[in-house]
Formats: sequence, C-alpha cells, structure tokens
Amino acid sequence: MKVIDCAADGKSDRATIFIVDDDCGVRESIKALLEPCGFECLAFESGEAFLDGLRQQVSPCGCAVLDLRLKGMSGLAVLRELRHSYPYVVTVLVTAFADIKLVFDAMESGATSVVAKPYRDQELWEAVSSCLAIAEERVASGKR
Repeated sequence: MKVIDCAADGKSDRATIFIVDDDCGVRESIKALLEPCGFECLAFESGEAFLDGLRQQVSPCGCAVLDLRLKGMSGLAVLRELRHSYPYVVTVLVTAFADIKLVFDAMESGATSVVAKPYRDQELWEAVSSCLAIAEERVASGKR
C-alpha cells in the first residue's frame, strides 16, 4: 500500500533528487517513485560521476540518495566530499550492510539518515522528505 503524500513538505523548485547507485534497476526504481511527485531526479552510476555532475550545477540543492557500496569511490568518501563542498545537498545513505558502526560512521561523515535495503517505498520517501526539508532550511538560513 503506497501512502506517499507528494504534496507534503513544500519542496523547493530548486531541489533535485540525486540518485547514486551502481545498480541500474535501483536507480530506475527510485526515479519511478519520486518523479511522479514532481521532483527532478538525476541518476549516477558512481560517486565520481555524481561529483562531476554536481560540479556542473550552478548551485546544487536537494537530496542525494546514495548507496554505500559503489564501484570506485565509496559512499562514505562521497559523503565526506558532500559535507565539505556541497552543504545544500543532504544525504540519505542506503545500504544492505547496515550495522551500528556503519551507521555511526555514516552520520559522522554527513549522512542525515541511513536506510537499510530492502526498504519500503514509504520509508525511503520519508527519509528523502526529511533531507529536502533540511536542505531548504540550510538554503533559507545560509547555513553550511
């Protein structure tokens, strides 16, 4: 049963959902969940491609749905770069390998939430909504 409320949380016209996962099926699934709610979704197959994409954006703002285990640059390394260089991109880390140490490391590296795979659509939607609200607050306050 899908309970997602697309009208909730007053998204910004500038907010983008960045999907970073090396599994094409996962990227497409997340896009199919969020695009009907009116979000621009940009998908990337690696951390390197994602960061290259951000560098080409004028003022990136939104939510990154980031897989922990990626080919090449790890999700934690991407998180650290986001925290340092892109404060208006707030992150949901998704992983099939969640444990207490990983969650601690992810939060310390800048993740706003960690969602374990397999996740329910509603669970992911709530995490994304929360990240978008935080990104909006940061933009409004000029906070990094």
